Amino acid sequence: FNVCLLYSSSLLSTTAHAYAKVLSSSRIPDFDVLFGPAYKGISLAAVSAVSLYQQTGKDIGYCYNRKEKKDHGEGGTMVGAPLKGRIVIIDDVLTSGKAIREAIDILKASPEAKLVGIVQLVDRQ
Repeated sequence: FNVCLLYSSSLLSTTAHAYAKVLSSSRIPDFDVLFGPAYKGISLAAVSAVSLYQQTGKDIGYCYNRKEKKDHGEGGTMVGAPLKGRIVIIDDVLTSGKAIREAIDILKASPEAKLVGIVQLVDRQ
């Protein structure tokens, strides 16, 4: 599976709809922000937040990290909604778990963030 093949609006819309359905019907508690780890999680978090709003009216934020710290403009490594409150990590594929562990470490470094769920499209394990 390669999430990079989801480059058309129809495929991305279908994927976002599926993520939103899982987010709205799962046992994941109420949450404030979708966090999409760079790079593949970025677009998934954005389109899933939109789809969740369209399906349920739930207005949530989304954010993502940069792999490289930006020292100009707004700077930093985080983009989007503040990384605080109840957070769900959204990503494409679980292979070794390394990317999710890195995402969890990012959340742990933010004292106002509380991880309440993880949603992935494919589990290769």
